[in-house]
This record gives sequence, structure tokens and C-alpha cells, in this order.
Amino acid sequence: MAISLDQCRQMPKVDLHLHLEGAISAECLCEIAKRNGLEREVPSVAGAGSLMRFSTPKEFFRQFLFVSGFIRTAADLGAVTDDLLRRLTEENVLYAEITLAPRKFIRAGIPYPALLSELERAADQSRQCGGTEVRYIMDMVRNLGPDRGMELLDLMEQHPSRWVVGVGLGGGEGYPPELSVVPFRRAGKMGLHRTVHAGEGAGPPSIWGTLERLNAERIDHGTRAGEDPKLVEYLAEHRIPLNMCLTSNLALGVVSSLAEHPAWKYCQAGIPVTLGTDDPSFFGSTLSQECFLLAQVFDLSMEDLQRIQRNAVGAAFLDKEEKAELRDRLERGFEGLCCGEEEPQRHKDTKA
Repeated sequence: MAISLDQCRQMPKVDLHLHLEGAISAECLCEIAKRNGLEREVPSVAGAGSLMRFSTPKEFFRQFLFVSGFIRTAADLGAVTDDLLRRLTEENVLYAEITLAPRKFIRAGIPYPALLSELERAADQSRQCGGTEVRYIMDMVRNLGPDRGMELLDLMEQHPSRWVVGVGLGGGEGYPPELSVVPFRRAGKMGLHRTVHAGEGAGPPSIWGTLERLNAERIDHGTRAGEDPKLVEYLAEHRIPLNMCLTSNLALGVVSSLAEHPAWKYCQAGIPVTLGTDDPSFFGSTLSQECFLLAQVFDLSMEDLQRIQRNAVGAAFLDKEEKAELRDRLERGFEGLCCGEEEPQRHKDTKA
């Protein structure tokens, strides 16, 4: 029997590839614009939604930066995070790792401690209310250069947080991973986890460089890994997770159709593939829809989708005890779903 979108909404899920700036809802954008006296630029919810439309990858990146520029205060950032966590909770995302690039907010006048305080408050509030459990990944953004990455690490070292678990490297792959060796080496010494966008705009050399020079634990996207069969074998043998995003790859022209997307092929090859939403407000998707699309296009079973969610738990930047707790909630959620309960068991029993 084909899996329905409603079943995908009910199933417990984990999202490891999600950018805060790309997940601002039109409603929230409209609210913060009004708060900051920018109603002329965002006069309505419909107007806010139009700012997230694009026709080319270049236009997407321009609009992404433009929309995130409406965040002017720490309170704005907190409101965006609260709104996102509420929506994730509603679609039964048990755990998410949210990536954000702090530098543009710091340059806009939000001090890093204030930024961090709002992120921590939102995470703690969601946890206490039985909502989505969250951790944060700070994106160095390769386009800014390694010196800016080192400055970010300075701030992270001065203001450590249990909620911030790692660093990422987003931006254009025209800036090869080798340029970021020094900050990534330092991040590793600081005990931070490391994930890198690679194999989306560039091919296998970008992924090889990420693994060999940056010692990355995960790859965000990795869509073009299949161009090198030896790389596919390596990723499978070493169990390197690929955090893949179907709708994002289709919208930005990385694949020409969903039927050509390699996510399920990589999973069958033994690579621990996960599904993420990337920038859901721009791509008009949710994690439930990503699961539904994968199941629909490749005729997958609920057991297949459960396998991918287990991959996500295994790839999460959590310690052993936290990961075991998340795995238990996931399994209980799928048991409830299979037993025909309306809603799988939420994670309100999470330890404080």
C-alpha cells in the first residue's frame, strides 16, 4: 500500500540539514518587518512570500540574503526560532540540528552573546514544552574566508553553549575545502562536530577534499558523489552520512527530476543517507513532504523510511546517552504509527 502524506506527517522524524535563515515563515517575516518599521518592504504575508520566490540559483542566494537581512535584533532572531520550532513540533520532528551563519547578524548589530541567549532560550523552551529537541550548528560560510571562520571560533570559545554542537561550511563550492583547513582543525581541537556542504554545486573532488582535508563527519548534500564510484564505495565503507535534500536539489537544478535523484540509490549502496529540508520556506517543502516524495518516487515502504530516520539518529551530533534516548523515542513513535494510533508518542518524557 502506498504511503500517504498524512502518514509521513505522523511519523517521527529527524532533520539534520536545516538553515534557520531559509526557514523564516512568511507570517513571521511580516511580523518582524512590522516591528522594525519595514512595512513598506513587506506589506503583507503574501508580499513576504513573494520575497522567497526565485527563478535561478543566483536569484535564490540573493533573496536568501535579502530576507535574512530583515532580522535586526536578538528578539527578531528569537521570534524566528520560536516559530520554526513550533512548526517542527507540529509535524512531529523529534530532533533538529539548525544551522545559521552568525556573522551577518553580528554585523547588523546583534552581539554574539545576545544572539546565543535567544537561541538557548528557544531551545530550552521547546524542550520544556515537549516540543522539538534542537541543537545548533554555526556556519563559517566559505565565501567569507578562513579569517572570518577563526573570528567565529573565537566567539564560540569565549561563549560555549551546550546547545551549539558544531560548525558547518556553507556557501559556494567555488571556494574549495582546502581553504578552510586551519579553522576546521581548530574546531576539531575545540571538540566541535564538523559538517560541510559538498557535492552539490561541485563534483566528487569537493567531497574528497572535505573528507581528507577538513576531517568532516558528515556531508551536506553529496548529490554528485555518484560521478565517482570509488567515492560511493568509500562513503559506504566508512559510513559517512549524506544529509540530502530532494526539493532543494530539484529547485536549484542539481538534478533535472526527482526520479533522477540518487538518494535512494546511495542508501541501497550502504551510505547512511538522511533527509533534510535545507531552506524550506524558499523551496516550499517540509520534512514530511520530503519523506512522502522519496516514498512516492521510489515506491518505498514505511520500513524504508524508518531506516532513513534511523540513519539520521546515528548521524546526529549528540553524545551516546542522548542518541540512545532519541533512538528510543523514534522507535516508540514508529511502533505507535504501525499500531494505528493517531499520533506517535511525542518526546515529552525528555530528561531536563
